[in-house]
Amino acid sequence: MTAEWTDADIRRFYRAAVPSKFQSVLPFDDFRANLLKRLEEGSITSEMLISLLHLMNGVAEYLSSVANEIWLARQSVDRSDIRKLKDQAVVVLGKDTGRGLKTLKRIGKELVKQGYEPIFVKEQKILPPSVSPEEKVKALTLLSRFAVMEDTLPSGHIVEFEYCKNNRVILAILRKRGRGSTWMIGDADLVDVNYIKRFEYDDKTFEDVLRAVVFWAEGILKKRVDAYEKYFPWRRNDKD
Repeated sequence: MTAEWTDADIRRFYRAAVPSKFQSVLPFDDFRANLLKRLEEGSITSEMLISLLHLMNGVAEYLSSVANEIWLARQSVDRSDIRKLKDQAVVVLGKDTGRGLKTLKRIGKELVKQGYEPIFVKEQKILPPSVSPEEKVKALTLLSRFAVMEDTLPSGHIVEFEYCKNNRVILAILRKRGRGSTWMIGDADLVDVNYIKRFEYDDKTFEDVLRAVVFWAEGILKKRVDAYEKYFPWRRNDKD
């Protein structure tokens, strides 16, 4: 009566019938012994178990197909979101409290005028709460078109600067004329890199400087696209 039931069959019933949090209370060996005993006694028949097994398989297949459809739909949405970020988003970094935040918001308003979507890291909810602040900054700057860092007042952006530099994020550093948070950042564009550049502004030139930032950043993006298409053969093939 019980020879047709393998350990794999019984383990499938076990996983379905006993939630994982209770499996320490009712181990598989005890469940198996009890089930085999009931089969021997006739209180549970093989036909009943076969029907249940077919039902479980059908439910599992259905749930798998639904999960697959949801996954595919989510991937499509995710790809769309990523492309939108790369096309429109600009991460605005710097001191995000008090008067520092007012300056960041002013930068954001100017970016909106020029057709971009400003991203303020602290306000973003598109990433799950399990993501740390460090991971959040890295993810958003990598997915954005470029980043703007206001460097007049000291804050944690000194660390974010290193993330951008190491990950080749196109980064414009804004400072009020004659000021700056620290000498530890801002020299990268002197010799070493072409994707970081400093810009100075005052109240009268603020809007003009933001336009210059956009012109420079878009220029670097175009240079990258042209260089990558020449260097990577599969990009040339895709274009053809």
